[in-house]
Order: sequence, then structure tokens, then C-alpha cells
Amino acid sequence: NTTGIQSNVPFDYPDYFYYRDHTRSFDGLLAFDGDPLEAIWNREGTGPTIHEQLVSGNFFSLLGVRTDLGRAFTPSDDQPDSSRPVIVLSQAFWKLQFGADPGVVGRTLVLNGTAFTVIGVAPRDFAGLLIGMEPDFWAPLATQEIFTRDKTRSTDRNGFWLIVSGRLRRGVSQKQAQAELTLIGRQVDQLHPDALNHMD
Repeated sequence: NTTGIQSNVPFDYPDYFYYRDHTRSFDGLLAFDGDPLEAIWNREGTGPTIHEQLVSGNFFSLLGVRTDLGRAFTPSDDQPDSSRPVIVLSQAFWKLQFGADPGVVGRTLVLNGTAFTVIGVAPRDFAGLLIGMEPDFWAPLATQEIFTRDKTRSTDRNGFWLIVSGRLRRGVSQKQAQAELTLIGRQVDQLHPDALNHMD
């Protein structure tokens, strides 16, 4: 794996944060929604449907992906109380809809009735981690309710809608990492005995 990102595992939203905050075997754990979502772009009286993907605030940085314009997300962008939601556009969408205008950074797009600020444009050769899925834009996980209208998704411990990947810390073997993940899984089971275990 040339990116250093390890195999994908399905997670629910709360457990992702627990694993992310307690693992020491990885430089970081990123997460993204494996199912494409649609958003209504409220544009000049029309409402075209465009496609997006929800990703964690460390998604681009952990992958080592630098934006061609502006910046990528930071963990502070991925907070549920963010008063100014942001998005990163794909290169193809930027060229098609904005004529490759570098002034797109800082513009506001109204998506599903909510104003999002464009903070960056992804590089030409980056379309995410799923083959066959090329989003028009990426949005932080914390904005999921705006797109799914699902108030329970962020708290449901039995809804495995996230795909989680990690970059192994230098000097740590896959066997050591798996042992640590198993231990963390037991901690989660003890804390939430009624929840399903995503590792089963």
C-alpha cells in the first residue's frame, strides 16, 4: 500500500472517535462515509443535485493530499457546533461549474438550504479512496445531519456507516496494531455492553 493507509473497517460514529483517541499504534485514524450522498445545490433559482462524501477532519492530511487551491479540512472544521460549515471541491466539479476560477475559495454554496464556504479544491488526480466514486465535493462528518436528515446517525452505536482507515506508526507491526485494536474493542464492549460490536 503506497499510501501507508491500512485496510478499511466499518465503524459507527461514536466508536470511531473512541478508537481514534485511544490508539497509539497509528499516526491517525481517518473516517469517511462509504455511501455516496446527494445534495441540492440552491443555485440561482435552480436546484441541481450534486454528489458529496462526508469525511473526518484529518482525512486529507493523513492521506498526505494537498489542495491545489486553498486548504483542506482540519479537525476544528469537523465539530458539531461549527457555526461556519465548509467544503472542499473536487477538481472536476471546480472546472465544470466554476470554469477553474481561482476566486472560488471563499465563495458560499447553499447546499440543502445551508450556506457552506468553499475552503479548497482537491488536486486533479484525487477522487477519494473508493473506486468508482468521484464526489463533487467533500464535507466534514459533523455536517452529516444537513445531508442525511438523520438525527440519530451521530449517536447510534449499531449503525456502521463509516469506513475507517489508519496509517501505522513507524516501528509498529500489523500484529501489534491488531492486538491494540482488540484491546480497545474490549474496552468499548465494557463501556457499552448493549451495542453491537463492529469487529464481529
